[in-house]
Amino acid sequence: MGGDSKVDGKEGPLDGRQTQSPFDVRPAKKTSRRSRYLLAAILIPLYLGATFYKYQVGHARQEQVSAMLEAAQCPVQPIGYRSVMSQWPVEGLSAADKELYVQRLSKAIQMETVSYDDMYPTDPLQAPEDGGDERWLKHARFNAWVRSEWPLVYEHLEVEYVTKYSTLLTLPGTNPSLPPVLLMSHQDTVPVQTATIGEWHHPPFEGRVTDPKDDPRGKRWIYGRGALDCKGLVTSELNALERIVKERLAAGMDIRGERTVVMSIGFDEEIMGIKGAGNNSRVLQERYGQDSFAFVIDEGSTGIETEYGLRVASLGLSEKGSLGAKLQIDVPGGHASKPPRHTGLGILSLLIAELEAHSNPHTLNADSLYLRYLTCLAQHAPSMPSGLRSRVLDPTAWPALADDLAQDDELRAHLATTMAANVARAGEKINALPEHSEAIIDSRVGWDDTVAAVQARYAAVIGPVVERLNLTLEAFGETVKEGAEGRGKVTLGLSVPSAGREHAPITPSEGPIWELIAGTVRHVWGEDVIVAPKGMIAGTDTNYMKPLSKNIFRFRAVPLDEGQNVHTVNERITDDALFGITQYVYELLVNLEGWRE
Repeated sequence: MGGDSKVDGKEGPLDGRQTQSPFDVRPAKKTSRRSRYLLAAILIPLYLGATFYKYQVGHARQEQVSAMLEAAQCPVQPIGYRSVMSQWPVEGLSAADKELYVQRLSKAIQMETVSYDDMYPTDPLQAPEDGGDERWLKHARFNAWVRSEWPLVYEHLEVEYVTKYSTLLTLPGTNPSLPPVLLMSHQDTVPVQTATIGEWHHPPFEGRVTDPKDDPRGKRWIYGRGALDCKGLVTSELNALERIVKERLAAGMDIRGERTVVMSIGFDEEIMGIKGAGNNSRVLQERYGQDSFAFVIDEGSTGIETEYGLRVASLGLSEKGSLGAKLQIDVPGGHASKPPRHTGLGILSLLIAELEAHSNPHTLNADSLYLRYLTCLAQHAPSMPSGLRSRVLDPTAWPALADDLAQDDELRAHLATTMAANVARAGEKINALPEHSEAIIDSRVGWDDTVAAVQARYAAVIGPVVERLNLTLEAFGETVKEGAEGRGKVTLGLSVPSAGREHAPITPSEGPIWELIAGTVRHVWGEDVIVAPKGMIAGTDTNYMKPLSKNIFRFRAVPLDEGQNVHTVNERITDDALFGITQYVYELLVNLEGWRE
């Protein structure tokens, strides 16, 4: 009836089944079991909750990854639009028409219309005898030539000269309720560096048309400054308008289409376009209002190319911002026989080298236009390496992919803000220390960046060097550091008051407007062409047209192997590529009939 037990190390009789003693160990065992139950009751829900949380987090992350990939998808490719009025007879163009288009571009190149940075702040409206710059007058000569070369256009369209030299041509529509469309181009060009003239195959302003027999591919080229940027587009848009007017007159039709078509020709795009496109935009906003145009088309930096076995046409749906900065060094001068450790020019060089050594951060995300371009290649290009394809289609791989792409200078320009020190000025004589040295720095502000952030980074980068030299630093109007009295000053500011602008909004790549533009591209260059979004890394006059439309397309309507060397030696375009630009503009305008956005 009893049992043995140990209490405090001693044995004694205790029947735990009938008597519960406060010293009996058996109740203690029962308490431990309860504790285990209680512990299990706590831990099991925690475990299940943690497992569920982990599942939720993983599921949410998977949903996030899927959403990122969906956002970066290649746009739907529309079936090519067919012109509703008449088919463009590229193969059937008369020899006379072909020669006319070629000679028009050649003549346009011969009429030199270079823009130089120092032409502003002189007023284009001011006559040379009143202190104006006579170099503006060449635009009057160019405009007179254009008027004489396209008499049909200038007879039947409304013509306005804004700021004396920029042009607005308007073909009114029959239905004023339909938003108009805007064609853009510019007649000015960049200069030709004197030291490079000997490197040109033909003089840069001769407009030489070559013999196809002299080309390995049998191509006929038009050489000269402006062939691609942008007189080829100016003449092609005018050719397209002329053809439409001529066809409608021949058919006994009203020359007007349903929609108003406006053509804007700028004259100072290469020096920021303030007076040209800037004032054209002001006139159009006053006349039509903001967000009044269905779409705008202008030059671009990308065209039709072959990538991994795929013909792809890149439409610029946005363009990078810009920041023109002036870096100035003001230090005591003196005789060159007693130089300091660093002259003003030497300090300028140190600071530029420091800026170049600190690259701006690069990114690749679902909003990146370059990623969307890569996605089009990944989804359609037959020869894209499988490893690259898988990385493009895997959002978790994008950061590392961006690092790899950024090793290439050209590709990095699509992923980050760029910086280029392009102009420098310092001393006047070999044996005199320069009191003033300066450099102009051109930055193109990326889509994940801002002008203010770039300014702050540049000041932070040069700050330690300036401090080490014990100089005063002023950055964009604020004194950052006071140096020793009499040592000198470094000033970082805007190159001109309006030299900073943010990137342009991104044009939608879906809907009727995208289908019209992309569909026309595919009809002109073939259904095997995939139309892909891309960001334009340079700037255009469309900057001033942002208030007029949310749909702005920047496109160099040329196969890239048939239009070469923009802004450099041997700029040129083939005659076939020139005809293609005219065909594209013509078909786009004709396709407007019956189309609704």
